[in-house]
Amino acid sequence: MAVAALHVAGLMAASEDRLVLQLRGSGSRVAVRGEVLDRTADFVEFRLAVNKEVKRYPVDQVVAILTTRVQPHSRGVSLMKQGLYRAAVEPLQAALKTENRRWMRREVLADLIRCHLEIGDDVAAAELFDALVRADSDILHWKLAPLRWSPTPLTAAEATFASEALEADSEVLRLIAASWLWQDPARRMAAERVLEALLRSGDDRVQMLARVQLWRRDLRQGEITDLRIRHWERTAQRIPIPLRRGPWLLVARARRLRRENDLAAATLLWIPSAFPEPRRWAADAIFQAAEALREAGDAASAGRLYREVAAEYGETPAGELAARKFGPSPQPGVSDTDVRSAD
Repeated sequence: MAVAALHVAGLMAASEDRLVLQLRGSGSRVAVRGEVLDRTADFVEFRLAVNKEVKRYPVDQVVAILTTRVQPHSRGVSLMKQGLYRAAVEPLQAALKTENRRWMRREVLADLIRCHLEIGDDVAAAELFDALVRADSDILHWKLAPLRWSPTPLTAAEATFASEALEADSEVLRLIAASWLWQDPARRMAAERVLEALLRSGDDRVQMLARVQLWRRDLRQGEITDLRIRHWERTAQRIPIPLRRGPWLLVARARRLRRENDLAAATLLWIPSAFPEPRRWAADAIFQAAEALREAGDAASAGRLYREVAAEYGETPAGELAARKFGPSPQPGVSDTDVRSAD
């Protein structure tokens, strides 16, 4: 499922959509004109202008979708590219009121979720993600599911939301809430019961992610054998690509528990290359890789990664923490080893 091969680009001065396609068995590309009817993780449904025939092109053949955006959506995307995620929320909300194409409305919703995740408003992201799933049965945007995979403190608003969402009608909201409340000793048993119930969900995505969330029980109990890790790795390789980030994060945590920090770092560094957005999540994976290398005794590599996070992801919590630990650039005449030993 080559989701990464597909992107949406703005084409402001055209009444027709265009697809840029990679021809099978050759290095040549061709552009076709018409109308995008749908976009999923597997295909783009397209009505050809020349004869009105409707075709489905596999995403690994689609190089780009060239389409128009309503003005507020274009404005929101422009602000997002500048890293102004908070400012982008208002025009994206306006775009939902004026965009009529169903598939593009899903793109607007996904952009809104990205913005809320980047600014740390996970409650809004969770509510919007639930709305997106209700509107779209495809797996394409499940990479944005705001699940928690490691112990991170909840804000008062997040704790209140999760406590209420744990009993929601929506399986998606219950899944998100259980992932958030897992770290709360007072609510962990309730969260675990919800996850076990979701193993019987009719939605394969919910069922798979609930099963992976329950791996955290093994991590908490310290029951991490090499055989278990290999089973987790096989599972992570089999499930659909948009769902793989979480399983690999838990594999990396298991490796760190076993003091296999080099392997953990390699896994953590793969994650942001496969899932570069949200940037907040990508930065955290790189920071955790640096921590693993630091524990492995590779201070030089750890220092380089800390500085990469500080320089490239300075607006994120991980970037701010990395800057406090090592600063955005090495001090003249001070090696990574010197910085590490002084920490």
